[in-house]
Amino acid sequence: MTKEESKKIKGAAILFMLFHHLFGFESWYINGNSYISLLKLGEGIAIEKYLAVFFRICIAMYLFTTGYGFYIQLNGKSINQIIEKIFLHLKSFMVEYWKIFLIFIPIHIFLVKPDINFRMLFEMFFGYTTGYNPTWWFVRAYICVLLSFPFWLYIFQKKNNIYMDFLLLIGIGAFFAHVYSQIIALPIMGNLKNVIYAVFLNTMKENISPVIMGMLCAKYNIFQICKEKIKDWSKIKKGFFSLLCIGLIIYLRHLNSNRTDYDYIFVPVFIFSILILIKKIKLFSILGEYSTFMWLIHYFLLVLWGKFQDIIFIPKYSILVFIWFVFINLIISYLIKIFYKNITKLYKNLKRSSAC
Repeated sequence: MTKEESKKIKGAAILFMLFHHLFGFESWYINGNSYISLLKLGEGIAIEKYLAVFFRICIAMYLFTTGYGFYIQLNGKSINQIIEKIFLHLKSFMVEYWKIFLIFIPIHIFLVKPDINFRMLFEMFFGYTTGYNPTWWFVRAYICVLLSFPFWLYIFQKKNNIYMDFLLLIGIGAFFAHVYSQIIALPIMGNLKNVIYAVFLNTMKENISPVIMGMLCAKYNIFQICKEKIKDWSKIKKGFFSLLCIGLIIYLRHLNSNRTDYDYIFVPVFIFSILILIKKIKLFSILGEYSTFMWLIHYFLLVLWGKFQDIIFIPKYSILVFIWFVFINLIISYLIKIFYKNITKLYKNLKRSSAC
């Protein structure tokens, strides 16, 4: 998977996230807002609701690309190089987060006038707690993933045995899905779940398996092998194969009550299928470029600032509501990027002038 393909997957993932939150949580709707569904399934379930539940797989998509990308970059590097790269990426991620924090939290306080808790704001600033925006839970999860990555890289670099590596991954996934929560709930554990390393593990338990899957797919060049297998197929055959795989994954996950514990098993096939369909669509690269900002701001517009939700639901028909919601988030993200670009340019000019 190339850098450009990774960007496209992030673009697809942000679309799935927006769809998931827009149509998956009707309890968030206020002022009588609603949408006109394109299709009703069995028992009157809107197809938008059905797909929205599935699209939580977007989290596994982000984590998979993280594991894949970091394995490509860090494999064979020294421990000092690995740590340096991890902290440079962590710094870059936190700067993006702080850019949104410094604009949207003051605006939120001005508009909503919530109770101000300075300890909570401090913890929010460093990603420890979500505070006003529950969708920011992924900040802490991502930090934990980055900090633990050298450990997982060490574990899976040691041997070159594809069967043992994937068995170990399944064991890790099964442990966090079925065993860990039972252990941490035992009376003997007391308040262990409240201490920092328990918080770390609780954050990691649903998020590390897709990362490891991404690492292993990079290690064993799984995507390139699959590309070679289908390179002589016609576009129609590739498209049909992709849609079949995606439909099968949606169905199998629905049979499993849409649990996310085993998304790491579905996500490589899902991503490979998505890539076949969006390979030449530039829009997904653009969305991937702005995906972090769009994730960080969309909940403010959809839920926290009620007037904006009224604007989002103006088109009424679900597909138009979704396109409008994506457009609003993309435009605001673009304007924020331009704002900070101009601030940086102004700072450099002032610094250059003072040096003269």
